[in-house]
Amino acid sequence: MNIIDSLRDNELSPYKIWAQYEKLLTLAKGGDVCPSTLELDVFGGCNHFCRWCVDPAGSHNNAVLDTNVAGLIMKDAYALGLRGIVFKGGGEPALHPNFAKILRMAKEIGFDIGVISNGTNLKQLSDAYLDTLAYIRISVDGATPETRKEIHGVMDFDELKSAITEFTAKRQKRHPVIGLSFCMEYTQAGEIPHAISLGEETSVDYVLIRPIFGEEIGYKPSHSPKEAALLRTEIVKHAANYKGDLLVMAGDWKGDNEFLSGYETPTVSKMTRRDAFVQNQRFNGIEHLTGRCPAAGLILVVTADLEVYFCCCTRNLRQFRMGILQYDRNAFTLRDFWESAAYKPQLERLKHCECLPFCTHPMEKYNKVIEYLSLEQKHHVNFV
Repeated sequence: MNIIDSLRDNELSPYKIWAQYEKLLTLAKGGDVCPSTLELDVFGGCNHFCRWCVDPAGSHNNAVLDTNVAGLIMKDAYALGLRGIVFKGGGEPALHPNFAKILRMAKEIGFDIGVISNGTNLKQLSDAYLDTLAYIRISVDGATPETRKEIHGVMDFDELKSAITEFTAKRQKRHPVIGLSFCMEYTQAGEIPHAISLGEETSVDYVLIRPIFGEEIGYKPSHSPKEAALLRTEIVKHAANYKGDLLVMAGDWKGDNEFLSGYETPTVSKMTRRDAFVQNQRFNGIEHLTGRCPAAGLILVVTADLEVYFCCCTRNLRQFRMGILQYDRNAFTLRDFWESAAYKPQLERLKHCECLPFCTHPMEKYNKVIEYLSLEQKHHVNFV
């Protein structure tokens, strides 16, 4: 085994981007590529009531994706060339009555599988998760019973903690990677140590802590840009000072309002070689600078009511809907959607950043590589 094969250096390595090199090069040359990842929303509703939910209006009306249709979509996606699938999206995937069966179908087809969940039915689904997943990230958010109830609107903290602890104890192999995420408001800054302790007590692989964002998904944030910066400073400080075995990650994405406010916060990601430097970016995401997002088509989203979107940030934004599948009538499948190319004018709107007001820049690192690869003249390439 490679001596450098830790979670940080493998599954979470920033260099895994180079596994997409051929697609990035094609995009840099102005070509089209098949998406790499399918986000399939199998259930449109949720049993929690987070006040900063990405779909607060419940725009998909508790839709339940038919299990057989889910299988057909996954088979079509795999045949088209997609290899990763993530269940998260417009609702809580674990509420689907046949979610375990869908996971096993995805594994049999050949997908690498990820799940993002609020922890619902973790005990009931643990065997299916252990058998099929590459990773699972559980959105805890409230690091104490009181704040979990305040944020998610449910009193399940102790039950969830117990379920996570049992789940990690049952894992006998490297995967799935298990993480906890905490989206915090400024008033929760004192809970950062509790979030880290919860990660240690449940023996997960990592915790991800970041400030909430709001303006990009249509509501007013509950803390000011200054408070967001102060909270980020505290998160970064605790992550940097932590000396245990748990991987503690500080989310480094900033909302536009925070960025434009000018408040300084520590840089989360640092180069560590002898030529280390910290880039003082003049933009909040390279898309703001270039007005381009050529990587927009690398993520394909299919919702529980069979709407199709590109990029997770446009999910539920009907003005960026690419089409509606009709598997129930076998009239318009995912393969039909792809081969029709009717989506291309809409995708061009994304590539030209018409969706920028709603963007949380998930494609920035890919767009940075594409922009470099697209340079007609590259200087200093012969210096190592």
